[in-house]
Amino acid sequence: MSIYLMKKRLIQLLEKSKYDFHVELEENRLVAEVPGKGIMTFEDYTEDNLNTLVKNNKKCYVDLEFWNYSYCSSKNINPVHTQDFLENLSFIIQEKDSFSEGTVVILILLHEILLNVYTIKSEIEFLKYLENIKLSKKIIRNFMLKNEYQLPLTENYLHLILKTFDEETIYDFIFRECCYFTIEECQAILKNYSVKNIHLASYYVNSNFTDIELKLKYFCFLLEYYDGIIDYNDVVIYDKSVEEPLLGYYLLTLPLTKDLEPRYYYTMRKYVNLSGSLCVKIIGEGEKEMNEMISNRRDQIMEYFDKY
Repeated sequence: MSIYLMKKRLIQLLEKSKYDFHVELEENRLVAEVPGKGIMTFEDYTEDNLNTLVKNNKKCYVDLEFWNYSYCSSKNINPVHTQDFLENLSFIIQEKDSFSEGTVVILILLHEILLNVYTIKSEIEFLKYLENIKLSKKIIRNFMLKNEYQLPLTENYLHLILKTFDEETIYDFIFRECCYFTIEECQAILKNYSVKNIHLASYYVNSNFTDIELKLKYFCFLLEYYDGIIDYNDVVIYDKSVEEPLLGYYLLTLPLTKDLEPRYYYTMRKYVNLSGSLCVKIIGEGEKEMNEMISNRRDQIMEYFDKY
């Protein structure tokens, strides 16, 4: 089995369902290369053709997506991928080939977990399956964060998420522009967690989204979901050199267009009602300009509140 085959099966399965999803098959990749002899493009690829190519050539490098543990060995891993694996390590590996092979096998098994989310129909059977997975939560979590797969939030997928993420890591997963969850899906996930730190949650919204409307949408969601006190002081200090998460800073410096004003002021009303401070003082580079901008924004907000 290979990563490509796992993803292909997952896509075929989800295409038969009623759910929206996004998983890309990278079909523009070079499948394999035999140094000095030639290459196999995707147009030439079948599992039989690749198997034959590997068996008939002592030196045959197979792309990461198509490396199949049924007939490939560590010698068939493209050295480019081996180098990529080693560059991310902070320690020296003696057996580079064995390490690379183990890494690719783990990637295949991680894709198999996603496939089994939708192939195992029984919730009880899937929970048993989760308990028997030998991979660490950290490995599964890093895999789910790195890959930009948008998958349907079924009961099984929710169980996998709850097993993998805790109260501090869940925000980085659900608030991603590439494959974000709907508001309803966020509610279904976060009802299993206690949002103790709205500043930390808002940090991931601010960092992971570039679209201003989406940022505002999910800031508003967090404020509607949160039931604590945001700030305990009337004046809050934001040190730009430290960049400690602070919801007020994100909201008061958010670029604003005319069409977003109704949602923005609605969001700010919720923020203030939860004791969110409108007096954020910036220290650090550009503090004079930033404080002036925040002061102007604060005046605009108060003027709007007085008017409506």
